[in-house]
Amino acid sequence: MAAVELEWIPETLYNTAISAVVDNYGRSRRDIRSLPENIQFDVYYKLYQQGRLCQLGGEFCELEVFAKVLRASDKRHLLHHCFQALMDHGVKVASVLANSFSRRCSYIAESDAHVKEKAIQFGFVLGGFLSDAGWYGDAEKVFLSCLQLCTLHDEVLHWYRAVECCVRLLHVRNGNCKYHLGEETFKLAQSYMDKLAKHGHQANKAALYGELCALLFAKSHYDEAYRWCIEAMREITVGLPVKVVVDVLRQASKACVVKREFRKAEQLIKHAVFLAREHFGHKHPKYSDTLLDYGFYLLNVDNICQSVAIYQTALDIRQSVFGGKNIHVATAHEDLAYSSYVHQYSSGKFDNALFHAERAIDIITHILPEDHLLLASSKRVKALILEEIAIDCHNKETEERLLQEAHDLHLSSLQLAKKAFGEFNVQTAKHYGNLGRLYQSMRKLKHLLHHCFQALMDHGVKVASVLANSFSRRCSYIAESDAHVKEKAIQFGFVLGGFLSDAGWYGDAEKVFLSCLQLCTLHDEVLHWYRAVECCVRLLHVRNGNCKYHLGEETFKLAQSYMDKLAKHGHQANKAALYGELCALLFAKSHYDEAYRWCIEAMREITVGLPVKVVVDVLRQASKACVVKREFRKAEQLIKHAVFLAREHFGHKHPKYSDTLLDYGFYLLNVDNICQSVAIYQTALDIRQSVFGGKNIHVATAHEDLAYSSYVHQYSSGKFDNALFHAERAIDIITHILPEDHLLLASSKRVKALILEEIAIDCHNKETEERLLQEAHDLHLSSLQLAKKAFGEFNVQTAKHYGNLGRLYQSMRKFKEAEEMHIKAIQIKEQLLGQEDYEVALSVGHLASLYNYDMNQYDDAERLYLRSISIGKKLFGEGYSGLEYDYRGLIKLYNSVGNYEKVFEYHNILSNWNRLRDRQFAVADALEDVNTSPQATEQVVQSFLLSQSHGAGRPCLG
Repeated sequence: MAAVELEWIPETLYNTAISAVVDNYGRSRRDIRSLPENIQFDVYYKLYQQGRLCQLGGEFCELEVFAKVLRASDKRHLLHHCFQALMDHGVKVASVLANSFSRRCSYIAESDAHVKEKAIQFGFVLGGFLSDAGWYGDAEKVFLSCLQLCTLHDEVLHWYRAVECCVRLLHVRNGNCKYHLGEETFKLAQSYMDKLAKHGHQANKAALYGELCALLFAKSHYDEAYRWCIEAMREITVGLPVKVVVDVLRQASKACVVKREFRKAEQLIKHAVFLAREHFGHKHPKYSDTLLDYGFYLLNVDNICQSVAIYQTALDIRQSVFGGKNIHVATAHEDLAYSSYVHQYSSGKFDNALFHAERAIDIITHILPEDHLLLASSKRVKALILEEIAIDCHNKETEERLLQEAHDLHLSSLQLAKKAFGEFNVQTAKHYGNLGRLYQSMRKLKHLLHHCFQALMDHGVKVASVLANSFSRRCSYIAESDAHVKEKAIQFGFVLGGFLSDAGWYGDAEKVFLSCLQLCTLHDEVLHWYRAVECCVRLLHVRNGNCKYHLGEETFKLAQSYMDKLAKHGHQANKAALYGELCALLFAKSHYDEAYRWCIEAMREITVGLPVKVVVDVLRQASKACVVKREFRKAEQLIKHAVFLAREHFGHKHPKYSDTLLDYGFYLLNVDNICQSVAIYQTALDIRQSVFGGKNIHVATAHEDLAYSSYVHQYSSGKFDNALFHAERAIDIITHILPEDHLLLASSKRVKALILEEIAIDCHNKETEERLLQEAHDLHLSSLQLAKKAFGEFNVQTAKHYGNLGRLYQSMRKFKEAEEMHIKAIQIKEQLLGQEDYEVALSVGHLASLYNYDMNQYDDAERLYLRSISIGKKLFGEGYSGLEYDYRGLIKLYNSVGNYEKVFEYHNILSNWNRLRDRQFAVADALEDVNTSPQATEQVVQSFLLSQSHGAGRPCLG
């Protein structure tokens, strides 16, 4: 019966007997100690359950009693319950046991080797338990006593023991952030290793190298940590304890994560989790250790939602084993706090994150000194959370109080990091960066000004034009003033025009910048040439935004002339912003090859010290240029880094962040990740609405992007209500602000027309169907005329409108007109984009559908379907969403011609496609994919430019 694990069921005979013993504890205390260890432990656990902690503490504080209890290894998690309860109750059982063991080691110093060997082995068990329980200081004392015993005999066996002792000692010193002592411990272990080697013996170094990797990782010496994790992995052999294997895999995984070798990291940590669960069970602390490192991996590969779930599981395990006030529980709280903070960054719901951050700090300050390094990261996490809560706060007094508290926490964390690591360390740098962001939050409230400004515009107060006209008049008045007065006016004009541009009032911003430019031309000097270049860049930006592309080209030429002037006089202005705006202009005109070439030039101009806004905008434009060139890997790296920079520098509620999200949505849409693009576009729209309100051009463009992505996303379901709402909202806003023939209306009308056509097709009322199709026809024709007026006949945008008309004519059963439109679209796209572009595939598929469903030209339809499929697979892989329509078209085609073997073949292909789609897109929110940047800006730029020097990169297939 003693070997059976106790289940506390009152009616069992065994439990009744245990209860009787406990009830007579005072009289049977000595007899209890003679019981087998499992039964003895069950008696003590009953004491714990009955809350008799003083009596339990009296037993556990006796070294011989605790030694026997430790031998009940299958009860270890229950022993942790008892132990932690005693510590929480104020019984310093950990230090009592460590001191008792230390005294025993002193007593037996003169005893024979067998006695000392027995003591060392017990010390390893006791110290291991204390280490597992998080009482590192007491565990350290135990291992130091063991090490002292090892040094008393200069023999091979004791050298082995000394190595093992050093490994354990290094582990607890790492856990207690005693990194300097840890380095000394590693050196001592190496000296014993050398002794063994000289005498022909070899100790396995896996555990030692794994602990060294952990030490170097904690000190942010990532390259060294990675090198030593490789050495540790080389030492893994058959028969090595599972605990050692698991710990080496964990450390190696973390080292791979910070080196951004994510595939290796994933393989290592997943196997560590598997081994820990299989060997120790799903409620064991070692399993929770692996889960925390798995959460770390997920967090770094931007799978934030999953990381939160994993961290929660790890915390639950640790709480179930150790209770509340335990250092392992505190670190799990901290990890969960940070992942929850990242996960809820966009929503602003930080209650859960704040709870865990505060719980971590409370536990650590209860256990450790107030200047312990472990507090640095917990305080940092709480400060980050408080900063975000403050930003969202509508009470000025509360906001200032929260920001000040965050400031104090960041400063405290910085001091702790500098004390531990010095100035030149990644951890210290992180704290400086966090302070930088905080100082931004404490001074940047421009979004509130946007609220006020937009409210005035909506109310009918033409404040934008009033300000622009006033500034223009002022510039006229000061034309004869000295250079200092004009310089001051130019600088103010840049600020005013920049604000109007950011707010979307491009016409008024243009007037301001033209006035600035006029002032610049009044002095033919170097300073004013620089100002003229800057003015041209800003002017080009607003002209691009307002679709004045012809004037934009003139502006670029003027900027170049000033650049040439500067160069002739030995001066050089950075061209990144200018080339980025030119790239935007060329992209808007569908001159994609030229846009791509100029984005390369813009990337070459990115240097250290360049304003973050310029860097972000260049990365955005370069990403879009890469997307249309189907160089998706480059596009992904560029736009993700742009999103990261915008969020880090401007914050998650800033219009610049929303700009990057719209371009991120564009990338996702083009790599066929439609569902994710919808989520990103929705977030961008939410930000713009929160900053600008309703009737704003930036809000309109976000509505349009969301309308189109929603239309694509719901194409199969036919649920277009949401898409139609956003399309109509975009048109309403644009027509309220801009002339009815403005080019911005072309794409919004096109999107609405596409949606109306699909609604009409699904409509069962003939009259309603005809009305919707006619409205779609009018919208498409209007869009086509606007595009031809702006771009001419031979342009991708014009071709898109022809293709859309072709689809509409098919729905209207005007098949010859439909064929004519599709062929015209294909011809223009092929000449501009090449034979195997995504846009070409779309038009080819549409023509195939016309031939198949309505004109019975099956041979032509088959050829076109196969061509569309080939292009889609080549660009996006086997799971591309557009393949569904081609596969269904071929199934219908082969049914029509009686080729049932092919029908069966494509039914199987379609089934496989469905399974692949289910696997491919069972992922978390795309917003979680942009919270951290694996590379510095300089590395991103160099990586992009290096790929250009080796020729055009291959597009991402899938």
